[in-house]
Amino acid sequence: MRRFLFTTLALLIVINFVGSSLFAQGGGAYGGGGGYSGSYNAGNSAGAQNLGKLLSQSSILDLRLQNKTALNAIMIEGTAEFRIQPEQLRVVLALTSEGDSAQACQEQINKQIAAIRKDWLALQIPEKDIVEDFISVLPRYEWTTDKWEEENIRVQKHNGYRMQSNLHVAVNNETEAMAAIDKAFQHGVAEVVTFDYWSSKLDEEKQKAMTAAVEAARKKSKTLLAVFSEPPQVINVQEKTTVIFPTSLYTTYQNVLEEDYLGRYWQERARIKAYRPKMTFYRGLDSNADIKPKELPMRPEIAVVSTVRIYYQSPAERDGDE
Repeated sequence: MRRFLFTTLALLIVINFVGSSLFAQGGGAYGGGGGYSGSYNAGNSAGAQNLGKLLSQSSILDLRLQNKTALNAIMIEGTAEFRIQPEQLRVVLALTSEGDSAQACQEQINKQIAAIRKDWLALQIPEKDIVEDFISVLPRYEWTTDKWEEENIRVQKHNGYRMQSNLHVAVNNETEAMAAIDKAFQHGVAEVVTFDYWSSKLDEEKQKAMTAAVEAARKKSKTLLAVFSEPPQVINVQEKTTVIFPTSLYTTYQNVLEEDYLGRYWQERARIKAYRPKMTFYRGLDSNADIKPKELPMRPEIAVVSTVRIYYQSPAERDGDE
């Protein structure tokens, strides 16, 4: 009878924590998918989908434990989420040109880069933080009308080249980034390829998050394992720390209000819908961490999430060995 009670209690503890685990399958405790209502279309939430993939790949192990494993160990986990203010912001701009020859394309881009570089240096951006990245040069074609056996045909012919180079610039904050972008706009550059953030304190913050996760797991253990007359012995520990950059924490959706009725007149003609831009906003990380920031995610920040699992020997297993 005593062994049956120990076995049942151990199973209940394991099942409870498996169900609430950060890495449990089907949705994820981080809320990567996001549930929007009304005009929000969660299916178009590219940022949330990317975040869901990122977090689903960070699991430590499959939590569908076999009965034997459940009886052998009790798993308790703690999770801590820290936010880091970025120290640097990188902006990548695309410079494109078209010409009769590759050399003509290169000369045009070189003039743009020289003018932009001069303005950026005037903004006190260090030379080492400006990097040119050649991407591609591709042939350009156009359709022409020709004759083939007395029949009019359309033929594609080579009509020059198209070249792309990217220009990377690293700045300290978003104000400096917008100033650099504005200078580039003045020289005909209007394509921002991407942006990302960085901090030199990542290693330090990862260590802090891991330490906090250990303390969270220990605090849970002290409360939950108090049901036993003797504390179970620690037999193993696992840790997973993930750094999530702001570019993964943006959400995109389409806010659309369609007409309810168009009438027969419109059904007889071709219809072209008005352009409906997609909305993008910084959502931030929504985690169920035991320790997490209390402030709203109002600005892009680097998130560090650490989960620590402590495994204890099940009293049911120990009782079975007696």
